[in-house]
Amino acid sequence: TKNEEVVRCKPHSDVEAVERLLLRVVEPLLSSMAERGLLDACARTPPSRLSSHAVRLAMQDYVERTGDRTHGSSFWAVQGLLDVIWSLRTHGIGMAAHKLTQMGSGKQGGRSNAVLAKIVRGAAFVAVRDAVKAISGDGGEGDDGAPSSIGQDPRVYNPKLAKLDELLREHFARAAASGVTSRAIVFSQWRESVEEIVGMLRMEPGEGAGSDGAGAKAVTLQQQPLIRPQKFVGQSSGQPKKKKGTAKKKAGPGRPSLSAGANAAVGNTGMNQKEQQDVI
Repeated sequence: TKNEEVVRCKPHSDVEAVERLLLRVVEPLLSSMAERGLLDACARTPPSRLSSHAVRLAMQDYVERTGDRTHGSSFWAVQGLLDVIWSLRTHGIGMAAHKLTQMGSGKQGGRSNAVLAKIVRGAAFVAVRDAVKAISGDGGEGDDGAPSSIGQDPRVYNPKLAKLDELLREHFARAAASGVTSRAIVFSQWRESVEEIVGMLRMEPGEGAGSDGAGAKAVTLQQQPLIRPQKFVGQSSGQPKKKKGTAKKKAGPGRPSLSAGANAAVGNTGMNQKEQQDVI
């Protein structure tokens, strides 16, 4: 029997404050674009509920109506900022810090964006960056591309990670008490989020639980922690897709499975679910 449960988590107050600062960055640009008639397709949607996809459709609508393609930089800058807000809501401060760092160069997709470059030099954007840095650390990346907030305890400012940790520990504790072997699988959209989740699951419970996350440390596999995560990372969403007909079949099984020492698969790619008791 399969049971499905949806868990809703309230954002941390400091993270909500960051979102308000981000809206202060994007709202002036949205107002300017609306005055020029660029956002007629989504004019009635308030900024706090606007998605990057809706802006993308508005750009398509504008170009089809006018044939004018000279405002691409404004559309792309708005989409990038809304993506940061969406990442903050869905994946937490670590992913938002990662995306802000990428935007700091004033480039998108490897190309310079004059509108975005002006925004990132402004006081409103600097205020966002400083607020994120105060929460997550330096706001950069580790050697593996993971958000740098791994150095602190990401559960403090991300209730979704805290809930995930709680659910997995309850699952494996029940299994251990019953004397059975159990496995779980966790899916996340972004490669950087996978890295953050794995780092969090390797932390000792109770360590780094203070407001600043100080004292968090990873346990070694020799200690046989309750949760032993293994990551599965597919192609980055930022990489170009191969053309049809050019992909080669991989040898061996189609989907990876957990190694003998692990009991929790964390990934953004297809994995073997047949032996997993919990899928999150």
